Amino acid sequence: MLSINAKSINDTSSTALLPSEFKELWKELTTEKIIDAFANFYDDQHLYIMLIQTTFYICQLEIQNSIHAKNDEILSILNIQNDNDKRSITNKIGRILQTYSKYIFQYDDCFLARIKKHLMEVLQSKFKSLLPSQEFCKLFTNGNEDSPSSNLEKMIEAEEFEDCIKILYSLCLNMELSDPPITIELMSFIDQQENSYC
Repeated sequence: MLSINAKSINDTSSTALLPSEFKELWKELTTEKIIDAFANFYDDQHLYIMLIQTTFYICQLEIQNSIHAKNDEILSILNIQNDNDKRSITNKIGRILQTYSKYIFQYDDCFLARIKKHLMEVLQSKFKSLLPSQEFCKLFTNGNEDSPSSNLEKMIEAEEFEDCIKILYSLCLNMELSDPPITIELMSFIDQQENSYC
């Protein structure tokens, strides 16, 4: 006898990435998209790695915020007040969010704009004191007085950066919604610098 709630092993309704799709996207990100998106900074490995790590970290934070906001929105609609009930419902919501992630969390220009804004804010506010002045200047100038755009602004406005963020979005979303979540022990450059003096 079959259970009504039994889920087929061959269920194709989920929009979550399959392991093979995740692996292919990860390979594309690490062998092509990152190199293309951050090419202007490749000759300075310290800056190059710092930009990649910070972008990845910000993407993860934005995805986590989106998931928490969606959970809060659903709990609010359901008028759930009890903490135990909230945890129970959040676990159930998590499975639904994972199954229908491509519909619920669609990549859009708003996400890209948030990443760009957050990245610029972090780099301008925190990195001036953490980076050697030569590296900081390389980010926020371009050596060409005729063009007011900085190297960083050029990078984040380029098509290659958006292509990189699209893949990063899919990967981070899949990582956060997996049960248990897939984690990469990646500390932001800022946290690394602050902890190195402890």
